[in-house]
Amino acid sequence: MICDFDVYQGSVNEIRAKSELGLSGDVVMKLASTLPEGQNYKIYADNYFTCVPLVVKLLDRGIHYVGTARQVCLPNCNLEEEKSLKKKGRGSFDIRVEANHNICAVKWYDSIAVTLVSSFAGPDP
Repeated sequence: MICDFDVYQGSVNEIRAKSELGLSGDVVMKLASTLPEGQNYKIYADNYFTCVPLVVKLLDRGIHYVGTARQVCLPNCNLEEEKSLKKKGRGSFDIRVEANHNICAVKWYDSIAVTLVSSFAGPDP
């Protein structure tokens, strides 16, 4: 179910990068502001929006998150290299869990490696 959306209008949008989350994280927080806290809502997003500080802020509001991520947005998270996963074959993966908030980062290999960050799901389907 879609609860809210915001059509990008270029530089006329009212959101500006005012926080450590940057513009993309601020957009997600603005859209999530209409969700009631602690109701087990889940947000799904692509790698443009995903960063660990955003996942933490959403968790503070009781909202879960899963999204694809770029490795550069996962500082100090040393997931296995794609080359190594490729040698292990399709379906191989590497996982790291951030201890304070139980945020999971999984790099999964199919025909290419895809990295996911989640506050509610692990590597198993």
